[in-house]
Amino acid sequence: MSVFSDLSHFKAQEAQIEHQTYHDRLTGLPNRAFFLDLLAMEIDHARQSLGTVGMLFLNLDRFKSINDSLGHVAGDRVLAEMGRRLQGFAEGGRTVSHMGGDEFWLLVPSPKSPKELARLAAEGLEVVKSPMDVGGFSVHLTASIGISLYPDDGQDTVALTGAADRAMNQAKAGGGDTYSFHTEEMNRSARKRFDLETGLRRAVAREDFCLHYQPQVRPESGAIFGVEALVRWRGEDGKLISPGDFIPLAEETGLIIPLGAWVLRTACAQARRWLDAGLGPLEMSVNISAVQLHRSALWEMVAEQMEEFFLPPGTLALEITENTILQDWERATATFRELKKLGIILYIDDFGTGYSSLSYLRDFAIDGLKVDKSFVDRIPDRGKNEALVRGILAIAQGLGLRAVIEGVETEAQERALRAMGSDLLFQGYRYSPPVPPEEMELLLRLQRCGGARAASLT
Repeated sequence: MSVFSDLSHFKAQEAQIEHQTYHDRLTGLPNRAFFLDLLAMEIDHARQSLGTVGMLFLNLDRFKSINDSLGHVAGDRVLAEMGRRLQGFAEGGRTVSHMGGDEFWLLVPSPKSPKELARLAAEGLEVVKSPMDVGGFSVHLTASIGISLYPDDGQDTVALTGAADRAMNQAKAGGGDTYSFHTEEMNRSARKRFDLETGLRRAVAREDFCLHYQPQVRPESGAIFGVEALVRWRGEDGKLISPGDFIPLAEETGLIIPLGAWVLRTACAQARRWLDAGLGPLEMSVNISAVQLHRSALWEMVAEQMEEFFLPPGTLALEITENTILQDWERATATFRELKKLGIILYIDDFGTGYSSLSYLRDFAIDGLKVDKSFVDRIPDRGKNEALVRGILAIAQGLGLRAVIEGVETEAQERALRAMGSDLLFQGYRYSPPVPPEEMELLLRLQRCGGARAASLT
């Protein structure tokens, strides 16, 4: 019995020694030796599979001042806490290591793109900046992060870690609290993204956006039956920033949730103002992203706005893409069911550009389809585009759904589309570009007075 006991004790000691050999005592994280061995293996795997390996070198800015002012014991507490925070990045095959002192390394096997490394670096900067209490003192830190990528920046561990080190020093030379790629081309792209994200976070906090509205019309009469609310953001230089640039970033960072809530509230408030001015009934369409549908309490938020602004059923419409629905079928089904109880109109946006699994048209309680502009651009052509649009309109008619055709810009397009069926609804520059609320109100007042046809108001 004692032999087995001694053997178990020996194995436990052996495991402890091995752990101490490859882990940092202060933070409990893997140490430099462990990291370099693992990095070498990942590089070898990437070389054989023609893959990539990413590395982040994080150095705490002005950490020496912590040791000098609060002492080394406090400095060790800061490093231990920082190790605990950064441990959260060790998922999905990633490894966080403490190199000693104020340096931490992050290994990222098979990054999807440099954008993924930039996103991790930006998140790392935020994690470091969160204040911590050390012996009754509130400690605020920032970091400089260097990024390198195999095979672009190095073919082995020495070259790759050296590239990350140089990139980190470049970030530190710029004042710290930022990250830098080793290559200048990636730096330009990363800097643009970093500046855009920083500005977007500031704009969301300040609600520094506005809504423009594009009319939706009945082509036979030109009457405006609804509008689509489109968010606009004017940068600090006064220029409008393309939604194509900041909306995907907002979705990626989760900022789309507070931004989307602002858009919904602002659109509902505007709908109420127009109703009070006698300019209704008017359908107000708002775009909903996948993040909003799957990560936020969407129907509760919609119900709150409907109640606050006393919007009658049939006033608010939500536009949701095919891909958004199919990401989480069950959640979408439940959410749509609750939204319909509120009298919300539901459109499938950009119809025909997603997965095109048509069974959801039968299963979901939707009201209409919005035909994507890409199908309309080449009409009239008497070819595939017209055939596709006719097919979509036939589906809508067969299921008793509305069809809103986006991107109508010319008289020729209007004529060709009107020939495809009756009861179609149009939207596009043929009638009006997206305009500020005061200009949209003017169009509505002109229509109310019978003084203008929507098609002549561009």
